[in-house]
Amino acid sequence: MNSQKWYRLLDVFVIINVNSEERSFKLEMWLSVNGNVSGKCYKLKIITLIIFFMVIIWMLIELTQEILTINFLHLYY
Repeated sequence: MNSQKWYRLLDVFVIINVNSEERSFKLEMWLSVNGNVSGKCYKLKIITLIIFFMVIIWMLIELTQEILTINFLHLYY
């Protein structure tokens, strides 16, 4: 009998706080360990989030450039 166990290690919770009276908008990112909100939560800075997305975008650009150059080479050879 095969039994599988799944562990949720990291969760990211996004808290968007919109106050219509003061016209304020607050975005908070929390990194939770073991998938618990009440457990250990670490507040992520917006800067780390921006860096994370920039790395993902950079990786996608590199990947598409490789695919384009491979297709380009196939056209000529």
